[in-house]
Amino acid sequence: MKGKITISRVQCSHEDDYVGIQITDEISGTRFVQIKLDLKAFANAITGFAMQSCEFETNKLERIGTKREHKVEFVPRPKLQQEAKAAKKELDIILSHLEVDGWEATRGDAYNHHRWSGDEMVSVGFIRYVDDA
Repeated sequence: MKGKITISRVQCSHEDDYVGIQITDEISGTRFVQIKLDLKAFANAITGFAMQSCEFETNKLERIGTKREHKVEFVPRPKLQQEAKAAKKELDIILSHLEVDGWEATRGDAYNHHRWSGDEMVSVGFIRYVDDA
């Protein structure tokens, strides 16, 4: 598998500075591991002193090696003057009919005025992850 690594020095006012390392799967674009080391541990690690302590998180491991697909659907724009809960429920019903075969809507798109298409419609992005064949 191929991926990308990002190493950043993070300066903080509320905690000690640290080095953040992120690894992203190239095919799916999923950032699946995030590592946090203090500066001394990072310096030791890159100069050959192995087994340094760190904190790390993993997420969305099931996406590794899958291919990310994207599509856009036009749906009726939520009525912003409507009560927020009612508008969200109406939007959820519309989007749920389009969330089939693994597609998931980016719900925030429906409220982004840059995605409005006229007075009635809005473009909503959908993503899914499929086996890379």
